[in-house]
Amino acid sequence: ARDLAAALEASVDAARAAAAVPAFSEALEHVRSLLELWDDVDDAEQRAAMAHADVLRWAADLAHDVGDSPQAVVYQRSAIAALADAPPAQRGLLHERLGRFLQAAGRADDAIVEYESAVELVTEPTSRERAVVLAGYGQQLMLTLRHAEAVVALEEAIEVARRIGDRRIEGHALTSLGSMYLHEGRAALGHGLLREAAEIARAEGAHGELLRTYVNVVSGLVDVGDLAAAERYAVEGLRGAAELGHESFFIGANLVFVLTERGRWDEAAAVSDTLRRPEGHLPHLWLAHSSSDRAFWSGDLDGAARALDGSEPSEGWYVEPQLVPMHWARRAAVAIERGDTVAARDALERGLAVVVTLPQELELRLHAVEAEMAADDAAAVATHLDAVERLIEERFDPDDTGAHRVLALSAEAAAHRAELVGTDPGEHWLEAVGHWEA
Repeated sequence: ARDLAAALEASVDAARAAAAVPAFSEALEHVRSLLELWDDVDDAEQRAAMAHADVLRWAADLAHDVGDSPQAVVYQRSAIAALADAPPAQRGLLHERLGRFLQAAGRADDAIVEYESAVELVTEPTSRERAVVLAGYGQQLMLTLRHAEAVVALEEAIEVARRIGDRRIEGHALTSLGSMYLHEGRAALGHGLLREAAEIARAEGAHGELLRTYVNVVSGLVDVGDLAAAERYAVEGLRGAAELGHESFFIGANLVFVLTERGRWDEAAAVSDTLRRPEGHLPHLWLAHSSSDRAFWSGDLDGAARALDGSEPSEGWYVEPQLVPMHWARRAAVAIERGDTVAARDALERGLAVVVTLPQELELRLHAVEAEMAADDAAAVATHLDAVERLIEERFDPDDTGAHRVLALSAEAAAHRAELVGTDPGEHWLEAVGHWEA
């Protein structure tokens, strides 16, 4: 028994030492040993200086850190069961954390359920716990493209965080809100909120949140087409991550997208080769998309199609729903270049069924225009152009000059409309080129 007790204490010390490095995989192995020994040591709680539920929560966090989110879910559910009689606010935080692990495991619908439970359990309107669960819930709503609901949750989270003076929670919610607006094509608003979030993260020394801000601002700027700014942020973010001793796959992956869109394919491939892919489905999808883009723009249609094979939308895609419509846009682009109108129409129908953000829907609609022009279907071309013009009128501020992709696609639509009615499209094509080059 004495040997088991000593082994338990040694596991605690080793886990803490490994986590401090940080060496999360090693720390997780020690925590697993601790859990295996727990029931065989009578005074385990005293020797470990923590409750069994706290060990389970620790194991969940470490499993998530190493990319094993499904195992994190298992540990976190066990912790929730062990703390069934805890105060509501404490249980709410446990459900919020479980929601985060479920999201990372690709189970978006289950994650929403847990976040909703968290919000219901934490009712004190001016508490840190309320700000935490609202910020997490709003982020999940943003990730699953439920933008109207996300705005409500995130704005309340920001309000509560400011009232209680918690800058870190405020910054976290601002990152989610800014990212959502940027991906919607509202460049000035989204970019401004993300800059504010980054300033908070720097001031607070919140390194992980600062890197998350970089990931989101680069990704969003790619979506709206401000590639020069996206590249600057990506390079700056990677440099900052290196100075902190961190690797950031997702900042690097976004830089690959930027370089590819700017036609610097060799540089994009070189950056891609340096990235160490973490565990999970999402990194695989990002690399598949970047490989497909490089092949497509270099004229290798077979290579572009192969890169997308095996990455069809599935439950795992809910980790990043915005990738789904763009998968179908890539499929459509390959089919159009091959002259396969049937395959192009199928891919576009699938993409338009799930798209939410303005830049992505415009891109899908312009691909549809190309496909129908190739099929000599003037009525279908007109229908898609009508949809583009309606989207621009209803959802875009023409003074938002940083949204180059939206402006370029709008100009392309005007050029196609001119071609349809028999007028000179030259001015519109020049305008589109200008925005793409910006």
